[in-house]
Amino acid sequence: MVTTRPIMVLGASGVFGSRVCRLLLEGGADIVAVARDSRRLEKLSGEIGNLGLMQTVQGTLPEDLAPLLIAHRPVGVIDTAGPFQDRTYRVPRACIDHGITYLDLSDGREDVAGISALDHAAKNAGVTVLSGVSTVCAVSSAVIEHLKPAFSAIDAIEIAIAPGNDAPRGPAVTSAVLSWVGKPVPRWSHGRLTTVTGWQELHRRAIGSLGKRWLAACDVPDNVLLAPRYGARHLRLYAGMELRLIHFSLWLLSWPVRLGLIRNLATFARMFQPIANVLRPLGTDTGGIVVQVDGTATDGRPLQRLWTLEARKGDGPMTPASAAAALALAILRGNTPEPGARPCLGEVRLADVLGVLAPYAITTTTQETRPLPLYRRALGDDFDRLPEPVRAMHDHVTSFKAMGEATITLGRNPVAWCLRLLGMLPKPGTHVETEVTFTIRGGRERWTRRFGSFRGSSVQGWPSASRVWEKFGPIAGQARFTAHEAGLDLDVAGYRFLGIPVPRFLWLRAWGHERVDESGRFTFDVGIGLPFGIGLVSYKGWLVAQAD
Repeated sequence: MVTTRPIMVLGASGVFGSRVCRLLLEGGADIVAVARDSRRLEKLSGEIGNLGLMQTVQGTLPEDLAPLLIAHRPVGVIDTAGPFQDRTYRVPRACIDHGITYLDLSDGREDVAGISALDHAAKNAGVTVLSGVSTVCAVSSAVIEHLKPAFSAIDAIEIAIAPGNDAPRGPAVTSAVLSWVGKPVPRWSHGRLTTVTGWQELHRRAIGSLGKRWLAACDVPDNVLLAPRYGARHLRLYAGMELRLIHFSLWLLSWPVRLGLIRNLATFARMFQPIANVLRPLGTDTGGIVVQVDGTATDGRPLQRLWTLEARKGDGPMTPASAAAALALAILRGNTPEPGARPCLGEVRLADVLGVLAPYAITTTTQETRPLPLYRRALGDDFDRLPEPVRAMHDHVTSFKAMGEATITLGRNPVAWCLRLLGMLPKPGTHVETEVTFTIRGGRERWTRRFGSFRGSSVQGWPSASRVWEKFGPIAGQARFTAHEAGLDLDVAGYRFLGIPVPRFLWLRAWGHERVDESGRFTFDVGIGLPFGIGLVSYKGWLVAQAD
C-alpha cells in the first residue's frame, strides 16, 4: 500500500458496513469502524478483528463525524449508514471540509443523482465524492462498461436483482424498499422519461441456474442515470423477493399507496422488519443479478449480451459492498478518482470488483445471442420476399413506436354497437389518429394500439412454420401468414380459450393484409368478427415507424 492511513467505515456494524470492513481487511487495509451501538461493534470486532488492524469507535452521525475525522485522519470515508432516501449531505460536506475522499453505498435515486450539487465545492477542495458505490450504480455500470465494446449502439438495458430470502436485511434496507413501493418510479422508454408504479409490473424471468424468480419494478439511481450515459432508448429495472408470500404481499400493499390511501409504507418499516426476520429461514441463501444489453453490434447486426451473477452460501450481500472496497483499496494504492462530486458511473472496473469477491461463492457468466425478429423466425426465408416497408415494420428486436391514420368501420349489427357502447370497440371514423407501440421482450411482442382515445393490446409470440400465436386476454388465436412480393396476408389457423382448443364452428373471423401504398408507406387492412358471419370492426390505414 502507498499509504498507511486508514479507511473509515460509517455504519460499520450493519449488513453492508460489516461486509465492507471484511473486504477491506482481507485486502490489507487498516480501518476505523464507526457505529452507534457499542455492543454490535464488539461483536463485529470478535468476528473479523483477527483479519487485520481495525479500530472500533462508537459515534453518532453526523454530529460526531468532524472530531472523528480530525482524530483518525482517514484517507477516505465509506458511508454505509442508510437509509439514504431522505438524508441531507452533511456527511459528504464534512469530508470535503476536511479534504477526505468520500464514498457511499446510497441506493436513493434522488440522493445519488443530487450529489452533483457538491461538485463545485469538491473540485475546489481537490476532493473526490462518489455516491451510489454499490450494486447500483457502481457494479451495474461496471458491467455495462464491460459489455459495451461489442456494440456500436446500445438500444435497451434491463437489470434484475433477486436476492435469496435467507440474506440478511437490516432496518435501513427494509425502509428503503418500502419508501418507493406503490409510488411513481421513473423509467426510460422510447427515448424519453416516463413513470411506472413501484413494485408492480409483476413477471418472472430466469436468473442463470437459479431458475425463474418473480420480479417487479423498483426505484434505484440507475432508473435515471444509465440511459443518458449509454444512449439507451429503453431502460428497465426490476427487483424481486424469493418468497412469493413476501413478493406478492408487497404487490398488494402497493395498491393502497398508488390509490393515495397510504402515504408511505416506510412508516411501517419497524412493523415489517420482525416479520421479514421470522420468514427468513423459509428461503434459500442463493441470489442473483442479471444485466442484459440489447443493441446493434459493431458489424451492424442485432446483438444481445447477458451478464449473470449467482451468489451462494449467503454471500450475496458481499456484492453491494464490493465496489466500495475495490475503490478504497485502489485509493490506498494511490489511484484516487478525479476530484469532484458525482454518481459512481464507470468509476470502478468489473475486474476489480470480481477480484475482491474472488474468495466467495460468487460466479459470473456472459452470454451472447444474435436475436431474430418474431416474424423472421416464423417466416424463415420467405420474410425476405416482403416489400421493404412491410419487412421493416417487422424487423425489430427492441421496442419501438409507429404512428399513422386509420379508417375504422363498425359492423352493421346490434352486437358491434353494444360492444362499442361498452367501450370494447373503438368509435368509427376516418383519418383517426393511430399509434402502435411494439414492446419487445423475450422474443415476444406486445402490440398496444391506440385509435383516437381507444386503447387495446395483445401479445404475439410462440412462432412456428409461418404461424404466430396472438393472445387477447383469455383468448389466443393462431395466425397463418403468407408472404409474397406484394406484402403479407394472414388468416386464422386455430383458437384457444383459457388454453382449451375451440371448435372450428366457434372460431372468431379474422383477416389481415399488409401492403405498401403509392407514398411508400406500410399499410394495413384488418378486421375481426364473430362466428356465423357477424362482423365487428375493421381497420384500414397506414403507419410509419418513429425515430426516437
